[in-house]
Amino acid sequence: NEYVWPHLVTASLGRTFAGARFDYVNGGVPGYTMDSMLKNMQHRVAPLQPDVVVIYEVSNNLTGELRELAARRGVIADGRMQELGWPSRYSLLWSLVEKNLRVLNAQRIAASDKGRLEVDPRTLGEAFRRDLTQVVRAAQQHAKLVAVATFSIQLRRDQSPEQQKLASSSSFFYMPFATTRLLIEGYERYNQVVREVAHETGAFLIEGEDSIPGNPVHFTDSVHFTDAGSKAMAERISQALVANPGLRKLVADTAAFR
Repeated sequence: NEYVWPHLVTASLGRTFAGARFDYVNGGVPGYTMDSMLKNMQHRVAPLQPDVVVIYEVSNNLTGELRELAARRGVIADGRMQELGWPSRYSLLWSLVEKNLRVLNAQRIAASDKGRLEVDPRTLGEAFRRDLTQVVRAAQQHAKLVAVATFSIQLRRDQSPEQQKLASSSSFFYMPFATTRLLIEGYERYNQVVREVAHETGAFLIEGEDSIPGNPVHFTDSVHFTDAGSKAMAERISQALVANPGLRKLVADTAAFR
């Protein structure tokens, strides 16, 4: 736990505001979309009476929307993920081999005109906008400061084609119909929605998603951090929170109350 960015952020705040005591709960759950996060907020997080809530999610929602679009257009059979074969449920080696073969096939498809999904990125993210707004509003009912952070990915526009292909590997596993261009534009669109929701709700916006270098040193796959990436993410979040007047007032008021 000491290597995940919520822990590192909490430790950093404790060093910055000497004398104040900080605690945290990592409410992130693998695979959760905003719909699940709303329930998580209402039934698990809210009863803990948090002072600060930081919301960070894009990938699962974008993947779900693109898979649904691909299914409706007949690019894939349906929007559900194809399950791995039965040997992969019993053998880690077999599972890794099967996953990598799927990624290689997706990369081959992405390099051709066959089986690709073409989407105007401006049409994406409306359901995400609605659901993120609900999560932010729910958090604001309980926390004094609610922040939303734009999403960092390994894939970048300025990378070489080979770097982009490698940076997209896990995304291709979940979205074999995608192209690097669609992924770049899709994440950019969703991050724009994050910014707009922050403006509309008054949530504190944490920018700087590209301050974390897009390379294998900082990412284990398309979206998940290595220890170095988690540290960089923690620095990004910590610096933003420390500069926020609302957090400084909250710390001062808590100290005065004590």
